[in-house]
Order: sequence, then C-alpha cells, then structure tokens
Amino acid sequence: MPLPDPSNRETLEYKTFSRGSGDIIETLYADLVKESAELLKLEKEIESIGNVISDSTDAYQRFDLVNERFFVSLEDHTNTIKDSSLHRQIRQLADECKERYELKVATHEQLMKTIEAKQQYIADLKQAIMVTLTIPKIQEYQDKNLPNPRPLQQVIDQIEKVRKETQAVYKRSGG
Repeated sequence: MPLPDPSNRETLEYKTFSRGSGDIIETLYADLVKESAELLKLEKEIESIGNVISDSTDAYQRFDLVNERFFVSLEDHTNTIKDSSLHRQIRQLADECKERYELKVATHEQLMKTIEAKQQYIADLKQAIMVTLTIPKIQEYQDKNLPNPRPLQQVIDQIEKVRKETQAVYKRSGG
C-alpha cells in the first residue's frame, strides 16, 4: 500500500493540531502510520531489529562490563603498591593483560561499532521520513487555517482610539 497522501484532506485528522503540548511531528507521524500499512510495517521492522540488536549484543556487553570493572580494580590495586620495583613489575603485568584483552575483543568491538553505525543510520532515515511526510501536512494546515488578519487590525484600531483618549486626558491634566 502506498504512503498516505498528506494533502488528502479526507484522511487527515486536524484535531492533531489542537492536542496541546508534545512533539507535534511525532503526533502527526503517528497519525500517518495509522493510515499506512507500509509505514506500520516499517515501524514494526524497526522495533523488531531493535529487539534483535539488544538480544544479540547483550551477552558481549555484559562480558565487556565485567572486564571493564576488572581493569578499573586492577588499576586501583596496582596504584596501591608503593615499592617502585614491584610497582613497575605489576604495572607491566597489568598493561600486558589489558593489551591481550583488547586484542581478544578487537573483532567484537568492530562489530559493535558497525551495529551502532547501522542502527544510527536507520534512526536518521526514520527522522528524515518523519520530517518529509509531516511538512506537507503542516503546510496544508497553514494554508487552510491561517486566521483572517482583520481582528488583529481591529484591535490595533481600538488600541489607537484608547491611546488618543489617554493622551488627551494627559494633556488636559497638565502634562
């Protein structure tokens, strides 16, 4: 099914514009998703891939966190050694341990960076879709709902009348 035509007034819910606070682009986009099987399917796929990513990366992230905690503790313990010769020896041992770990996880780290970059690109594309689909909707709202400027001009005329009366009273009072 094609994307909804934002200019088709029959499918637009203009009450969206008067719902008050909140992110209006999110609200407008949510309305469009309700009207489009294609957008609904896309939203479900984006949510599904987010769950897959979370499930697939969780074990490595927990593993990495344990190791990060170990290396912070290792640094603290190494720094408590006051004997300079022993300190250098343990520092070298700690540094070698960290280097070995970094080599072991290099492939995992690269894969994690790739996942993150691809996930971010999907998020960027979704934002672009939201913007491109909601701009015509707000433009249509602007075209059809811009209030007549006449009441504003009438207020200016009333203000001017009161200003003149106020100025006249001021002059009569000796000012």
